[in-house]
Amino acid sequence: MKLLFLLLVLTQNDAGDVNAAFVNTATATECEQKKALVEGIFTSAGVSVIQSKCMESELRFSEFAHASSSAMKRHFYLITAADSQFSINKEPDWRSCMKAKQNHSDEEGAWCASSVQKLLE
Repeated sequence: MKLLFLLLVLTQNDAGDVNAAFVNTATATECEQKKALVEGIFTSAGVSVIQSKCMESELRFSEFAHASSSAMKRHFYLITAADSQFSINKEPDWRSCMKAKQNHSDEEGAWCASSVQKLLE
């Protein structure tokens, strides 16, 4: 499988919910450019960005799109960070994600995030 670069952006709404956005890019430079653009869009809209990172990854996600309604299907991911390395694991639902999150220490950084983007197989 071809190695790509993945931009991971975690945002938090006023209710404390964490949302994930994923952007696949072909190069590290393209990823960093998208990172600056996306962070700027979220920040200017008053959305709190809690984590934003470009990383090498074989993971591919469906195209980014804003949730047009709260009824849109959500996908859940446990995202962990340790020693500046991130892992993204698909979870079947919110409850499973929160349970899996309990297995991580606060020092690592672990988030249950929802996204309208689907992890592609």
